Amino acid sequence: MGRVLPSKSHALVITALMIMTSDAFVPPRPRLMPIEHLTGPSIARPTTYATKGGPAPLPFRAISDPASFSTKRLAAMGCTQHVASGAIPFTATLMASMQTSPWWVWSMLLLASTTGVAAERTKIGAALSSPLITMAVALVACNLGFLPSAAPAYTSVNKFLVPLAIPLLLLDANLFKVLTQTGRLLRSFVLGSIGTVLGTLIAAWFVPLGSLGAAGKEGWMIAAALASRHIGGAVNFVAVSETLGMSAELTAAGIAADNLVVSFYFGLLFWLARDLEPEDEVLHANGGGGGGPKGTREPVEQATWSATEPPSLGYLKALSLASLLCMVGTWVSEGLLQGAISSIPVISLLSVATATLFPRACSSVTEPAGHLAVILMNLFFSVTGAQGKLSQVLVTAPRLFLLSAVQLVFHLTFLLGAGRGLLRLPLKELLVASNANVGGPTTAAAMAGSKRWKSLVLPGILTGILGYASATFIGLALGRSVLAKIVTRGV
Repeated sequence: MGRVLPSKSHALVITALMIMTSDAFVPPRPRLMPIEHLTGPSIARPTTYATKGGPAPLPFRAISDPASFSTKRLAAMGCTQHVASGAIPFTATLMASMQTSPWWVWSMLLLASTTGVAAERTKIGAALSSPLITMAVALVACNLGFLPSAAPAYTSVNKFLVPLAIPLLLLDANLFKVLTQTGRLLRSFVLGSIGTVLGTLIAAWFVPLGSLGAAGKEGWMIAAALASRHIGGAVNFVAVSETLGMSAELTAAGIAADNLVVSFYFGLLFWLARDLEPEDEVLHANGGGGGGPKGTREPVEQATWSATEPPSLGYLKALSLASLLCMVGTWVSEGLLQGAISSIPVISLLSVATATLFPRACSSVTEPAGHLAVILMNLFFSVTGAQGKLSQVLVTAPRLFLLSAVQLVFHLTFLLGAGRGLLRLPLKELLVASNANVGGPTTAAAMAGSKRWKSLVLPGILTGILGYASATFIGLALGRSVLAKIVTRGV
């Protein structure tokens, strides 16, 4: 059978295909004009382009004929530079597509949180703390263009997950147990709290805070947030900053500066305790000798799961209870109080009341609640880092470093002066109480345990929990009644 020769029509089709697939055929490239700059590095800045000659890939916006726009109109649209021709860079398209993908944003937030928690298991990470590492990872990711500075995921974390973390951390805040089992350590803790308040007032007077934050009106807010941090813990800093609506840059700078100061402060506490002897075997569990009869051992309640109960059930119980408390707190805040008080303080108050009135029900879920709270709080630190501008954080942090340092210097000076000089309290109790003020229940118990002060482990935990329960209210009251007037004087 002979070969079949192509017809004229076949030849034309083949010729056209050959031309289109060869380098000689280059379709007209779209005319590009950047309209609006978003975040990202200059080498691959996600930009909204006005194109001619074809549609722009999402999330870029296309207009039919950029050449018909006047220079004044282009300037009004935010066009800062003109590109005569060329295609939208693949890297810019990829970066912008990632930034607008909810799954990418959540993945990066969770990755930053995971990095922070994992790094805390190392010596350097333990010194820096997981919140600082988590926030730093997200901050760098945002400033390199891997995370947007604004995203719906950030709103979800701040609006839902932060309030949910509050009751999860306060489900073991049984005030009856705190007040009856802390012994003499409670007096030291109260002295430390007073020292923090006085230190905050002095620091706010001398450290220039008037120009911080949005419109230079947030200096008193960061002072109030750090005061609550140095009475309770990081959860109180978050609660106060969210309640007052503090900007992300100032929140990030405050966390970064304070965590560094607190790291040095913990070292100072251990240095002051270097010559203190460990205790002999102590049989009673009440703090500092204030409580049960000598020679008796009181049981310490610990949150444990039933051997027949799957761990997932404990997590679900904790989430259900926390969610219910958030719902009631939001209803009280927005419904009964008509928004006069933010929902976070109301949720905190309801959580403490629930833990005090229903201790058995709450104690069964405190362990899974604590695990969940760590995850949610680290997500908040991720969001804080992602919303911060590195340049602003670096400019603001030195003043906040000074603010935090002055607060803690006066806190410790007052605590040791009043505790040792006036009340003659043991130095070890004052140091553990200070640790509970500044670091919270975990670090206070860790210090007491490492120094083998067994009678102070449980009181250290309980006084730290008392700080969680009370510091938010102290910080908010101090900020609105006094600090706002001090910081804004003469402004």
